[in-house]
Amino acid sequence: MVHTRLSVVDLSPMGHQPMHSPCGRYVLSYNGEIYNHPELRAVLQSKGYLFRGTSDTETLLAAYLEWGEKVWIRLNGIFALALYDTEKRTLTLVRDRFGVKPLYYSFAGGRLLFGSEIKALLATGYVEPQIDVRSLHEFMYYGYAMAERTMYRGVYKLLPGQWLKIDGQGGIRTGFYWRVDRDVQVRRSVGVKEAVAQVRTHLRAAVRRQLMSDVPVGVFLSGGIDSTAVAVLASREYHGLLQTFTASFDFDEGRSELATAARTAKQIGSRHMEIYIQGKSLIPVIETLVRHHDEPFSDAANIPLYLMSAELKGRVKVVLQGDGGDEMFGGYRRYAMLRYTRWWRKLFRFLHYLRWLSPYDKRRKVERFKAIFEAQRGRMYAKLLTEEREEESPLRVFRPEWRRAMEQYNPFGYYEELYERIAWLRDPSQIMLWIDAQILLPFQFLEKVDKSTMANGIEARVPMLDHDLAEYAMSLPSSVKLRWGRTKYLLREALRGIVDDAVLDAPKKGFGVPYKQWLRGPLYAYLRQRLFDSRLRDVLYDQSAIERVVHQHRAGKVDYGFLLWKLLHLTLWMEEYRVRL
Repeated sequence: MVHTRLSVVDLSPMGHQPMHSPCGRYVLSYNGEIYNHPELRAVLQSKGYLFRGTSDTETLLAAYLEWGEKVWIRLNGIFALALYDTEKRTLTLVRDRFGVKPLYYSFAGGRLLFGSEIKALLATGYVEPQIDVRSLHEFMYYGYAMAERTMYRGVYKLLPGQWLKIDGQGGIRTGFYWRVDRDVQVRRSVGVKEAVAQVRTHLRAAVRRQLMSDVPVGVFLSGGIDSTAVAVLASREYHGLLQTFTASFDFDEGRSELATAARTAKQIGSRHMEIYIQGKSLIPVIETLVRHHDEPFSDAANIPLYLMSAELKGRVKVVLQGDGGDEMFGGYRRYAMLRYTRWWRKLFRFLHYLRWLSPYDKRRKVERFKAIFEAQRGRMYAKLLTEEREEESPLRVFRPEWRRAMEQYNPFGYYEELYERIAWLRDPSQIMLWIDAQILLPFQFLEKVDKSTMANGIEARVPMLDHDLAEYAMSLPSSVKLRWGRTKYLLREALRGIVDDAVLDAPKKGFGVPYKQWLRGPLYAYLRQRLFDSRLRDVLYDQSAIERVVHQHRAGKVDYGFLLWKLLHLTLWMEEYRVRL
């Protein structure tokens, strides 16, 4: 085992890893934080355990000695870990419940390789960087590979809440110590007042726990409900001067919440910093992020996260932010729409006739909601989560032989699989919330957060996904979280008196990164140069099809920004890592 440590709790050598148990039998290497380690340590000390330092790593190792594999379910934190038993010659890999921390593995040359980054596996020389065709099909719809797959053939990711164990004879077992559809107990009825009080209590406790650190802590403050709530609660609990950070863009089209974030920072007395991002200066950042993600990645919000993290160097090592609030409390319009699917189907028939009266970009948004007519329910949820449409397949930009290879696979398959596991919920909004927690969060949002921040030696924490808070929120029926068609109703009410009403009652803007406009303007020449001068030009891509897409997007006739952003990152990744077809 090899470990590069980001020291956050117990900065002394007592916290260095890999760490051996006092008896020498067990060796632990782990990435993350165990937020309830003080409580676990107190219990262990009462049982006679002695500790040399104050790190949560030492607590985790002692907890395993006491409870064995039953310890995973006791942990409240973010972690990816490897534990080796030198006596039984078994290695166990484990990942946290929501997949905040990544863990990759591969079986190659008779060996198990694992690490927090795919580049660690590639560096061994035992893994060939070859593209996975099924994952490529999924990537072209969503911008990431699904389930345990990655974009590399033979390289996998451990799923959230999953463990993998391999013994000295090569026997391999996998399982889940926690899984949403198996371990969350759904409450059939709960009073709104009770739910409001419980959410408020859990959220306060989550922020308090996640401020645990021996280094300075900051908050990414976007101006929305989730990050504002985290910042306000952190300012009340943090012993020191809290630092807050926010970003704005050119081409913001009135979406900037800079003023709201600055007002909140002034109210809580934080040291506030603003970053202004322009497309014309982003080429080195885009290429750097391709190297840090190790895979093509389509969520452009990694750019502001990376740039803010770069500014944080030397100021803080830990930052709290608001990811997870939408998926826990129903922050997207699709959740509210799904509560009234029958009525929306009737309304959509009318809107569908009027779509030609609207600009093309808005017509595409209307077209996207055609998914509610999909007979296969798992496929319906999949189509609500992508801008791409089967009728205008994103595969049209590839050469015929590659289209045929990808079309063997179903890009909606993982959604259909998850739907079958949770169809018993019967509530379409609740199903969408649970599916997003198992797909959108780990494969897109948390991937974006971890890679963008750790690239600069910053640990990002997500209080909205604190286990106690998240499990309670996921147990509530959607009727409590979404009332009268209003998103995040429960969370808004829980934050009354904590966060300003002006923030709570403002319409959702989202953290919109104007990458589509960049591709029409400051990044247009770069896009053309990378797509048309690539070694993939006559091997993978249909150049005439790509030329049409680029031209139509540049002219503003059609919004093909998402498709082009994916193609740009796919090309950069394949060139950077010399990926074989």
